Amino acid sequence: MAGSAGADPSPEAPGTPKLLTSIHLTEDPGEKDLVAGVLKQARDGGCVVIRSTRVDPCRSRYRQAVRLAHASGWRPEEILILHGMLLPRHRLLLESRLAHLLGPGPEGKRNPDRPHRLLVLATGVIEQSLDLDFDHGVTDLCPIDVAVQFRGRIHRHAVNNPHRASWCRTTRLTMLWQKDPDGLPLVEPPDFEAGRPTGTYDGLVYAPYVLTASWHTLTQRQDDDGIVRLETPRDSAWALESVYGEPIHGAGAVQELLDRTHAAYRHALAAEARQAEKRMFHPYTRRRRTPVATYELASGHAHGDGDSGGITGISAVSRLGEESVDCLILYQQPDGTITYDHQGLLKADLGRRSPDRDVTAYRRQQKDLLANTIAIPTRWWNGRRGLQPITDWPAHRQPALRNKPVILIAPDGTCLSGPLGKLRYDHTTGLERI
Repeated sequence: MAGSAGADPSPEAPGTPKLLTSIHLTEDPGEKDLVAGVLKQARDGGCVVIRSTRVDPCRSRYRQAVRLAHASGWRPEEILILHGMLLPRHRLLLESRLAHLLGPGPEGKRNPDRPHRLLVLATGVIEQSLDLDFDHGVTDLCPIDVAVQFRGRIHRHAVNNPHRASWCRTTRLTMLWQKDPDGLPLVEPPDFEAGRPTGTYDGLVYAPYVLTASWHTLTQRQDDDGIVRLETPRDSAWALESVYGEPIHGAGAVQELLDRTHAAYRHALAAEARQAEKRMFHPYTRRRRTPVATYELASGHAHGDGDSGGITGISAVSRLGEESVDCLILYQQPDGTITYDHQGLLKADLGRRSPDRDVTAYRRQQKDLLANTIAIPTRWWNGRRGLQPITDWPAHRQPALRNKPVILIAPDGTCLSGPLGKLRYDHTTGLERI
């Protein structure tokens, strides 16, 4: 749910906070040089976040950072990783730790627990409801609106400004991009049928056209040093309209790439619109029993009319996500005991629990099971490395595990039951295919 458009501050409104941001467009130097450069730059101070579009590069960059830590004068515990393929049990603990280290201090004062330096490797989850303040941010090429949102985690708390290291006193976001053989941004995934054997899988996360248009829009505004200086919210409307408005024309060498990717973009949007129309729901309000179409839930006059009068101007927003399967991951200790944690301290409650008999025990069990449940993309079942069909996974006799896709893993992360030999889970780096 989003608030009424009328509630949002306009760029011209007095008191609207103005954020100055420098975006440095730079060619991706590769994970080793990138990580080594950040470790060197922040060695004497600085809390830095490197945002990856996908989990695999995030994990690879983290491992590279840990390998280089000692030689660079860092301790491994000063390097953290956060992404969506961690069990909620582990992810929530990490988010709490980050909030403790990088969150606001008491009553607007400087956080006394803020570290002198820290490196966080993350995906887009770093932007979700986390009130964190980094001194510097690095991101893969991403849509311009995503970059503006990510910028909200850089120099977030003004009380920290006088204490930032000299190299990161200016609010700067580094945006990495990869060159294709023609010197243009690499934005499309590999397509062997189209004779394109190389590419970036980031183009499966963000529309290649949006990536290209964002790159072009920013390059048109950069100065001789490759810096783009934006002021939000003043430049927000211009930036969004440049990328998501009318198709870009007269872009020189990048025009062919824009045209090709725009056609695919329009085709994808049309397909999503058809799916949205097919899935449209018609809810009823209790007060009038009046059918309400999805479009009538949008912000505006007489819209947002919920139960008991409702609140006008509420916008209902939905989006299509990647298809996935919720799987329960539990640890099996050497003696056969099943636990929620790798240390073996939290024995799993797998008995029959009913809200009619003991609602407290039932809720505690369900909460614990959800904390060990992770959404696995359905695409992991495809290809030569595909997981075994869930119907081939062994059944478990414990009442709480019946009719659930269950993966049992050893304390070291080895898969013991389920897709044997296909998955590995580590409480620090998360779930991955092997």
